[in-house]
Amino acid sequence: MEKSRLRKTLLSMICLILLISAYSPVNAEEQKQKTLQPQKIGSVSLKANVVAEVNNVVLIPSNNGQLVGLTLTVKNNSNTEVNFIDYWINLTTKSGSKYSLTIANKDIAKIAAKSTKDIIFYGQVGSNVKLTDLVVKVIKWDFSSPSYTKVLGSFSATQKYIQITPAGYKRIVSADDTRVSFYIKKATIGKSEKYYRPDIDLVIKNEGKRSVTLPEYEIMIQTANGLMYPLTAKNLKGKVLSPLSEETFQLTASVPIAAKQTGWKLVVALTANEGKDRIPMALFTLPKASVSTGEGIGKTYSFANSDGIYYIKVDSINRLPIEDNDLIITNLTLINKGTDSLVIPKLIGKYVFNNSIENTATVNNGNKQIDIEPGASIKLQAFGKVPYSFDVKNMKFTLQQKESGGGTEGELVDLVEFSNTGVFSPISTTDWKTGFKIEDSGYKADVKVKYLMGYTGANADMAVALITMNSLEKRLSGVQQLAGYFETVDGTVYPATFQNVSDKINYGGKALVYAWASIPKGMKTDNMKMVVGKAVTETKDSTTTGQTGEQQSQLVGYVDPVEIKLPNDREVKKNLQNIDLDPYKFSINQVGTTIRFDQDLLKLKLDYTLEQNLLTKVNAKDQKVIIELVDADNKATFSKELTFPTVDTTGKDDTGTALKNGVNTIELSWTDDRWVINIQTLKDMTFNVYHELQPGYKKLVATQTIPWLVNRKLPPETE
Repeated sequence: MEKSRLRKTLLSMICLILLISAYSPVNAEEQKQKTLQPQKIGSVSLKANVVAEVNNVVLIPSNNGQLVGLTLTVKNNSNTEVNFIDYWINLTTKSGSKYSLTIANKDIAKIAAKSTKDIIFYGQVGSNVKLTDLVVKVIKWDFSSPSYTKVLGSFSATQKYIQITPAGYKRIVSADDTRVSFYIKKATIGKSEKYYRPDIDLVIKNEGKRSVTLPEYEIMIQTANGLMYPLTAKNLKGKVLSPLSEETFQLTASVPIAAKQTGWKLVVALTANEGKDRIPMALFTLPKASVSTGEGIGKTYSFANSDGIYYIKVDSINRLPIEDNDLIITNLTLINKGTDSLVIPKLIGKYVFNNSIENTATVNNGNKQIDIEPGASIKLQAFGKVPYSFDVKNMKFTLQQKESGGGTEGELVDLVEFSNTGVFSPISTTDWKTGFKIEDSGYKADVKVKYLMGYTGANADMAVALITMNSLEKRLSGVQQLAGYFETVDGTVYPATFQNVSDKINYGGKALVYAWASIPKGMKTDNMKMVVGKAVTETKDSTTTGQTGEQQSQLVGYVDPVEIKLPNDREVKKNLQNIDLDPYKFSINQVGTTIRFDQDLLKLKLDYTLEQNLLTKVNAKDQKVIIELVDADNKATFSKELTFPTVDTTGKDDTGTALKNGVNTIELSWTDDRWVINIQTLKDMTFNVYHELQPGYKKLVATQTIPWLVNRKLPPETE
């Protein structure tokens, strides 16, 4: 009696150990990922030291019912080979229906001594057949029997049989001399108007002791009502995995919205008969899948498309003026954490403000590159417009991609969604001397403000900032166009016009950009600041960053804004030597004047030097130098406009008022009895030099008092 009780206890413990081993992890590092081994429904002895085990029975829907796949694992521990043509599998239901099976291993004839072989069978069964209805019979051909067969063992799956691998579990599958495990690492889903776009990270690991070449797996989405949609996997077929190594494969598909996103499963199947047949090998419950969403600035999220897996984060969200609207700018970092380069996707987006107001967002990539290297990242900016008086209580930004579809217009796919409570980030600040850097590939530059200047006009004045952009590129490169605004201490905003440079500049070269805004007459420019960003312009065909060589039209926004504290107004030089008219340096070396009162004629002869820095580019359209002579009692004023040299720098000019590079002489004259007759003292005059930026707006840059009726060489400037 005691021996019987002890025997039962030992048997119970053995069963428990075997049950636990079926679900035990493959190794200690994977304890969080429970592993399901191939599940057997029964085993039978074929002959002495030869055991056949029926395992991995899987059912999936098909066009004519259901496909069934099962594996017969033969373990030959004998000293002789086993002739497998003596054995077969019959499949029936408990009610007596019979189904024919096909063997996938066409070359199986003999099983070597001391070896194990997985033999796969597949066939078609009725659409209403359940897994527990099936009866698998292992037979041996026996021609002495009326049925020519001898049943060695008959097995059925019980209710405890786990056909569908739960989310978070690994499943080991043996096929074609491979022993690999499958694990769904992550599933996300995009959604367009017509399709769901599942993106699944499937990890496949070689659980064997030698390198294997992965067979031709067919991986599909199975919907709740049995519809099948193939998943596209890059670089899966023929992939070689060394022992215990693993690879993550990205799977994508398009599932019609009508299929509904509930009860989805992932199906792993083998192909047979030159791809004409499909053998189900494993079923997985998909983890909860949705569009990645987040609220935290600085947190990283992921999305996938046909090119690969990307990671993205929101760095900041700004709200800034543009004309009579405000820009909402979302600053993004797009990251490649993989081992292969990724194409920079063409992205767009949308904002939803206050849960109801939708606004299209433009996504700007200012980098002159087409891919992201492994481990690298690029900066992107998305922006949209709202009325400046609009109160943003909350907002959502959805990053989207338009997928092409066989010549038809592509659909918008939602990739990642970010939320914000309406609190906007402050922008970066700097001062005019420190400036900031543009880091976009192909347009890298060091940006600073050289001068802030007040230009006077007849009815209004202009605030003008001269911006320098020193190229940091190692070769000839384009110049990033800029946009922004001026702001006074009381918060008044004045939109700025930027005279951007279209020429390319050499390494070590510099571009000069004049930015100006109209301000009330007599307004001081002290304590002004300005916000400068990279301009985004719109063309008829597309929206592009305003960069050299690209078609440009209307300004639609600016990105990567920086607030710059500006210097005080440029001081007026008190002599006429080395006048800074960047990229020119203008010096008046000698002045000679003559007056013919009988002819109401005043003549001025100037010897001057004009030096041009050829590494500096500027858009000098409409810019001029104005020479002005003012009599001491301010009753007589004479002025002339001089133009800068033309592109060929020869200064060719039919009017005689064009400056030339180098040391030159120019003669100017005035005939006007209204002014000449007012020169009474003939003692001193004030010689003024102005810079005219736009017609009617000028800035005094240099002045010196000189006697009338002299031919005097001006002394050089002393340091």
